Amino acid sequence: MDGFCAMEGLPPPLRESVVVVDATSIVAAEPERFRSANPELFALVLGLGDPAQAAQSGSVAPRERITILAGSAGRSLTPVFTGCAPSVNEQEIQERRAAGEDGSLERYFGRDIASAVHEAQDDFRRQLLVSLMQMAKMSQPPVASTGNFASSPFAQILKLVGRPPTDDAPLRRLFVFTDLAGSLPGGLAERKPAREAGFAAASQAQLNLGRADVYLIPARGTLDEPSQQFLKAFLLGSSGNLLAAGSFTPNGMLPAPKSIEAYRGELPAAPQIRMPLEIRLATGPSNELIGSWVTYTGSFGQRSTPLLGQYQCSTAGNCLLRSDPRGGLGQLWSPAGSNEPEPLPDGPFGGLRYLEARGAGGILRGRIYDPVIFLGEAGDLKFEVRRAWTRRTGR
Repeated sequence: MDGFCAMEGLPPPLRESVVVVDATSIVAAEPERFRSANPELFALVLGLGDPAQAAQSGSVAPRERITILAGSAGRSLTPVFTGCAPSVNEQEIQERRAAGEDGSLERYFGRDIASAVHEAQDDFRRQLLVSLMQMAKMSQPPVASTGNFASSPFAQILKLVGRPPTDDAPLRRLFVFTDLAGSLPGGLAERKPAREAGFAAASQAQLNLGRADVYLIPARGTLDEPSQQFLKAFLLGSSGNLLAAGSFTPNGMLPAPKSIEAYRGELPAAPQIRMPLEIRLATGPSNELIGSWVTYTGSFGQRSTPLLGQYQCSTAGNCLLRSDPRGGLGQLWSPAGSNEPEPLPDGPFGGLRYLEARGAGGILRGRIYDPVIFLGEAGDLKFEVRRAWTRRTGR
């Protein structure tokens, strides 16, 4: 269903959504009972894939690609559906009319973009439902757990997903529908040991999700707080950011970014030692950071850390980047799982919580610091990065 992926005069979105359905979590049933037997699965797929429903809730951006994969650990993921949501927003319609497109004559004969969208949405939803019903035949028995989360069915499915094909690919949202009961380790009773176990499992599994936002939708039951902290640490250590774990709901979902900029340079670790540094800045409608990350490579390998805050450039090209200290930055890697300042000798940036930079001409100069934690001789980490590429939406 790629008819709306490249519409003349309409920009493609800067984000894609991938739904991964664990086939062992699908309840087998006759066609007339399949929907009632799998309510959470249908709520997820239709909440994202029904164009009219998704456009109204804001869960999917106009023309955002939706891909559904189904499979189980130890096997491949089968593409079940892919397509770009046929929708436009009111601003895009007004911009087309201001440019002399979709005039009154086209609207009268139903040849305007809004009419085309309405017709395409019915077909898109119909094909989506057909694909959903095909999954009734894909149900599989549960995969036995090895007792090691790094090689558990859940980790194996994520390994099949992998990372986006290129660094400048659209931002990825990953929705995973699975029953985690057979994968989670036992004895997760408290936050700190749960997070420590999650980081250790990530180090062992060696996954790379390519800085994806992750939503976990349990097929059955709910996840308690220690389990969520374990998964949050595991996914962070796998270059993924767990945003929610529970039944699908569009409430509170982040908007699609309006622009993405990638900067590359070096971060000084010690005298005569420089580490490769990349800062990906994706901004939303109010210049808020969405799906933004700081990535650097040290002696331990590559680590990526989500970045919250604001990034704004003036018409003259002067830019200001300021992180939100509540985002955590280095403290995201704290075993305690709080934002209280705690030196982390083995964590990114030593646990520093703040990042700020100013830029012009495609160069950002800034520092990573903390008013409480003092790192090294200078107390902070200064950096300079140069813009590598830019993607924007809009005319």
